[in-house]
Formats: sequence, structure tokens, C-alpha cells
Amino acid sequence: MSGEMQFKQAPKENLDTWALLVKMTTWSCIGIAALLVILAATLV
Repeated sequence: MSGEMQFKQAPKENLDTWALLVKMTTWSCIGIAALLVILAATLV
């Protein structure tokens, strides 16, 4: 229950942190995918 209370007290900070985390993860996935495509293109 205490964890839930803390989350409700600072939802803005948590949402900003999650938004940043999701953005970083998305860009990392895009970067890795692009890198694999480039590697595959050069190997063929």
C-alpha cells in the first residue's frame, strides 16, 4: 500500500521518467534494427 501511496503523491515525476524510458528504449530498438539492416545489406 505504501508504494501505491508514493506513486499517487508523485505521478508527474513517475510519468516523466517512464516517458523518457520508453522514448530511449524505442530509439534504441530503432537504432539496433537500422544497424542490423545495414550489416545485412553489406554482407549480402
